[in-house]
Amino acid sequence: MQILRYAWTVILLVPGCGNPAPAPPEPAPDPGHRLHTTLGGIAEDPFPAASGLFFASAPSDARFYICLKPAGSSTVSRVTEDDSEQREPALSPDGRRLAFSSDAQGTWDVYVSAPTGGARATWIAVAATDEWEIHPAWSRDGSRLAWCALSRDDHMWKVRVREADGAIRELGNGFAPEWSPVEDLLVCQRASGSAWTLAVLDPATGAARELLPRGGAAAITPSWSPDGRWVLYAETTESHETTRPPANGDLWAVALDGSSRVHLTKGAAAEWNPRSGPDGRIYYCRAENGAVEIWSFVSPLR
Repeated sequence: MQILRYAWTVILLVPGCGNPAPAPPEPAPDPGHRLHTTLGGIAEDPFPAASGLFFASAPSDARFYICLKPAGSSTVSRVTEDDSEQREPALSPDGRRLAFSSDAQGTWDVYVSAPTGGARATWIAVAATDEWEIHPAWSRDGSRLAWCALSRDDHMWKVRVREADGAIRELGNGFAPEWSPVEDLLVCQRASGSAWTLAVLDPATGAARELLPRGGAAAITPSWSPDGRWVLYAETTESHETTRPPANGDLWAVALDGSSRVHLTKGAAAEWNPRSGPDGRIYYCRAENGAVEIWSFVSPLR
C-alpha cells in the first residue's frame, strides 16, 4: 500500500501528482447543505470544533497545509507555516493542542503543536520513525493519542496508541482510527479482501469486532456521532487499491451494535469524510467541478 496524497480515504495519490482533471458540474447537494470553503483547489480533512473549522487545504498544484475558519467568520487563515505538507488536524478535547501529520522529515510523521500551529520549530514529534505514520486521533480525555502506521514488516496499516506515560502499543491492523467521544473504543477502516470494512477496537485488550461486513461495497473514513451511538462513514464501490479520491460515495451511519443504518446523503457527487460538529451539523468533503470543498448539514441522528 501507498500513502494518500489527496485523501487518506482510499490509499493514495502519489506525491507530486497534479489535481484531477476538471469534471462536469454536479447536482447541488440537498437543501439545507451549507458550503464552508470556496478555495477552488482541495479542502479536506475537516475537523469542526467550538473554535472553528480546521481543515487541510491544497491550492491548485500546491502542497497541503492546515487552515482554520474561525466560528462565525468567513475568513480562512493558515495555521501551519512550513514548506512541507501538513494534513489531518485533530484538536485535543481541551482545545489546547493540535495534532496533525506532516512529511517534514521525509516520511509522514505525527506532530503536536499549539492550536495556532506556527513554524516547524514549535512542533513536537509524537510518532517519528522511518515508517509512515498518519491520522492522529485524541482519546476523549486527551491523555492518549492514536494513529496508524504503515508497517515495515508486512506493509499493512497498524493502529498504534501512545499511552499517558509515553508507552506506545500496537492494536493490530487498521487505518484511520477515531476515538469514541463517550467510551474507550476506537473505530477504524480495515482491509477485507479488495475493499475496506469497519472495525471497532478495544484499546484495553486489543480485541476487534467487525462492524460492517458488506459484500460489493467499501466503508471508508469512519467517525462518531457525539453520543457515541452511531458511526458515520462513506460507502463507495471502489477497492482499497484505488489511487485517487473516490469517484462515488454516499454518507451513511451505522448503529454501534450494527442493528440499523441511516442513509445520510444520496447525491451524484462523491462525498466522504463525515464528521460531527459541536453545532449539531455533519461536515463532509464533496468533489465538485474538479475541486474538493467542505460542506455540512444538520444531523438527522437522534
